Amino acid sequence: METITSEAQWIEVFNSISLEFQLEQIKIYGKYDDQSTDDYDSEDDFDHHEDDSSGEERSTPSPDTIFDNRMIQMRPLFALQPTLESICNDRRAQLINSAFTIYRFTPPYEFSINELQKLADDLKCTFHLWGHNLKELYIRDYPYQILQTINTICPNLKKLWLDMEELDSEDCENAFSNMAHLEELEITWSSKNSTLPTSLIKSIEQVGGTLKSLRLINVSEADRRLPDSFVSVFPRLIVLEYLYLYGFGDLNQALIQSIAEIESLVDLELIPIWVEDLQSTMNPIGNLKNLKRLNIRTDCGVTDEFLINLGNNAKNLNELTIDGTSITDRGIMALNKCTQLEILGLNSRPSTKNNEFITDQSVEYLFFNKKLERLNISNCIKITHSAVLKLAKHLTNLRELYLKKTLLTVELAKELRNITEYRKKSLWIYVSKEQYDCFNSLESDKLCFIIQRDSFDIYKH
Repeated sequence: METITSEAQWIEVFNSISLEFQLEQIKIYGKYDDQSTDDYDSEDDFDHHEDDSSGEERSTPSPDTIFDNRMIQMRPLFALQPTLESICNDRRAQLINSAFTIYRFTPPYEFSINELQKLADDLKCTFHLWGHNLKELYIRDYPYQILQTINTICPNLKKLWLDMEELDSEDCENAFSNMAHLEELEITWSSKNSTLPTSLIKSIEQVGGTLKSLRLINVSEADRRLPDSFVSVFPRLIVLEYLYLYGFGDLNQALIQSIAEIESLVDLELIPIWVEDLQSTMNPIGNLKNLKRLNIRTDCGVTDEFLINLGNNAKNLNELTIDGTSITDRGIMALNKCTQLEILGLNSRPSTKNNEFITDQSVEYLFFNKKLERLNISNCIKITHSAVLKLAKHLTNLRELYLKKTLLTVELAKELRNITEYRKKSLWIYVSKEQYDCFNSLESDKLCFIIQRDSFDIYKH
């Protein structure tokens, strides 16, 4: 094994190994910066087999094999840089298996001052060696100011995740001004004393021409309102396709309107803690013509007019999940125009409040949605037995039906078993624990009863 005796030789070997890893990455995955950022799975020891361009099967080494082989290749570098070995040896950081294009900084939740200093030194070393090469970066619980450093040293980032307890306003100034390639940004903060800095919100506007995905997650104990300064920023995110807002206390009308002006949106999830402005309406959201997936976990402002607007515009809507306690048959009828709809949920969050306005007439309207595979009508207490049987009979693609808190009886369960015998696809019925105890003995090859969770959870994470 070659012995490295000088800094110049070390740099030469380091650059050569880095290039070799990147070329190998292209050979294995197609693109060296396209590897998944999911947690490293050390149990996957077998080789995968894929067809190459000639049609012949080729073997893809497992993550463990790739890691072990690359660590052997890098061994000559560790003698002059001991810190490098400890950094690279952290499999979950993903540096080695991504060919130095991904780094995940995830310290333990409890650490000493000395451990904290070592972690800070490791991150500094990582930025020094690979900052310009990084395409994906995940930082959790870094206790110092870091955004200005990332902005300067990591200009080629495509994906950035920040999970921080505190975000310093000064550190957030022009935080993304040097990131001309940033496509995905996720910010989670858990501050006990402050809200999201205005300087950070203005900085998000700096990547408005490249940002395709924005996730803002508020788990703080401070002010939970989504800052009004987003009103001017949202419309400037001109290529944004996915917006996820979680944990905010107030989505006022101005904020809702500004979200509706992001014309490129394909996937929208609004999960507030509460909506303070009871006069707010979700109607503007229905103007988004490119929506394929919509998840709104509040019943405030979710009305028939909103669904009518949505049906008139979102022709390619594939998934719709709302808390529809105020929706009537008139609103469900408007969804006839959403012919691509595969998932419909009318009870998106844990709630004891029933819908008393949706009747059997809505079931008749749903027959136009031939592609429906999953339907949640839990808490729709006006829907009768005959309507449920019609659903099972006419919606032949339906795989999952949520009936918790509906008037499901043993007699209806028996009739469902008879109907499903002639279906090509099995049907899973989600019910309450009490209902399940009565119905599980009526299961068949084509009918299965499952205890429903508290919410109809179809959103990503």
